[in-house]
Amino acid sequence: MHMTDELLLDRRERTRAILASTISLRPIGGVNHEVALHDLSASGCCIEVVESIEPGEPVIARFPQLEPIAGELRWVQGPVAGLEFNRPMHEAVFYDVLSRLS
Repeated sequence: MHMTDELLLDRRERTRAILASTISLRPIGGVNHEVALHDLSASGCCIEVVESIEPGEPVIARFPQLEPIAGELRWVQGPVAGLEFNRPMHEAVFYDVLSRLS
């Protein structure tokens, strides 16, 4: 695996990239909102939410040129939340999404 300054390895299982971008997020049964994206891994991301949202809430995330990804909010601290995808992205898809968001 090729590592750059933006990619970090920590106690998580997957590579995590620090980003300053936006994605579309929609709670199930709710409306789409553009949210700030702080970091991304193949299995989830850290976002800044614009409405009150609770851990465990199912959501749909939309990344550029990618099918919607279902997930669940794992934690919320103020306006920042951790989203875990129901199914991790394939490694090639992850790096392709990174190239479009950078």
